[in-house]
Amino acid sequence: MSFRNLVTANIPKVDLQSYILLTAGNYKSGKTRWWKEIIEYFFPNEPEAGLLVAWEPGYKTWKLKSKIDLVEYKKEEEKIKNGKIKIKTDIEMDSDRWIYFKQEIVTGLVQESKVSRISKVVGFDTVDRMIDCASAYIIVNANNKYPGNNFTSIQELSESKIYKDNVWNNLYDELKRPIDTLRAAGYGLIFLAWTKEKTTELVNGVKYNSIELMMNTTCRKVFQSQADLICCLHNEVTALDKEGNELNKNLENKNGKEIATKFHESQTYMYFRESSYIGIAGGRFKVLPEKELYGIDTYVRVFKEAIEGQLDEGDSFEDIRKKEIEVLEEKAKRFSEDMIDSLKDEDEKTAEDYHNELKNALKDIANEVKSDIVAPKMKELLGVVNFLKSDDTEKLKEALDFVNALNQ
Repeated sequence: MSFRNLVTANIPKVDLQSYILLTAGNYKSGKTRWWKEIIEYFFPNEPEAGLLVAWEPGYKTWKLKSKIDLVEYKKEEEKIKNGKIKIKTDIEMDSDRWIYFKQEIVTGLVQESKVSRISKVVGFDTVDRMIDCASAYIIVNANNKYPGNNFTSIQELSESKIYKDNVWNNLYDELKRPIDTLRAAGYGLIFLAWTKEKTTELVNGVKYNSIELMMNTTCRKVFQSQADLICCLHNEVTALDKEGNELNKNLENKNGKEIATKFHESQTYMYFRESSYIGIAGGRFKVLPEKELYGIDTYVRVFKEAIEGQLDEGDSFEDIRKKEIEVLEEKAKRFSEDMIDSLKDEDEKTAEDYHNELKNALKDIANEVKSDIVAPKMKELLGVVNFLKSDDTEKLKEALDFVNALNQ
């Protein structure tokens, strides 16, 4: 087949579902408020169109119509270890949250998209806590794989002589996989993220401060690099005199000594391009202002103008949007059907299939791990240590997932 058969034209997308948006800000900068307002603007009559996956409690002061609370999610808070009941650690609880997100939320959204998507856009509040949970999953698996160690951070794993894998690659893959799956299933994605002030030193020794994402470089490759439009919410303070006029220099007392004013106002700005201080903003568009005063109408105007700046003259924003949604839904259904077929194949496995897979999976596991970690888990899941004596396919699948995790 000639490569020319693969050459096509590209029309810029115009619907919220076609994009990945990232909005970042510091404490109380209005990230969750922005999520609520952008969803209500684009889907005023579809209360469940925007699904917020809440990894932290920023949502609690807002009336949201569709959210999944992973903050309060708790699964089997107690665990049995060496015959004793112990309360799960925070890392183990975060690992459980990640497993639930992957196995239940992502899978459920894919299954819904096969028939008719209820949610159109999925938000993550915040991706920083999402990163914590994915990291916890990797840490828990490492502690199970290498008994006697008590890893508590990704950094510890990266510095460990025992842990042979590249932990940063593992974290990248762990985060990117569900994101790619949701995109392929037709969902728009919105990332809410934390910022921090960072000091950078130039080669000549000069230092400067800037506002950047709080996450590490590996995670920025997942979230920042994939975002089509990045907006930084930043609170700016203006000093005023008692008449309300802006001050460009300090006030002075009767003796000529500089004094601080008692009056000021704080306003939230949306940065769409990097400035001398804001280092996290921008996107794949050529028409973007540097900053605008916060307002959801203003954000939408900037978003639409950015897209229209990529369109040919005469192209209609709304006409393209309508056609785009139809194509998006069709692609999403095809992807979901393929994925669900693979899930069905998994469901049709027999006990013997799982027995054979478990045998293969256990080959590379050390005998010490088999006796100290695997055997108690088999007893817990199957009621017997010898998995060959069990024909419960659901429990055997759980056992296989556990062993596969040890091999990661």
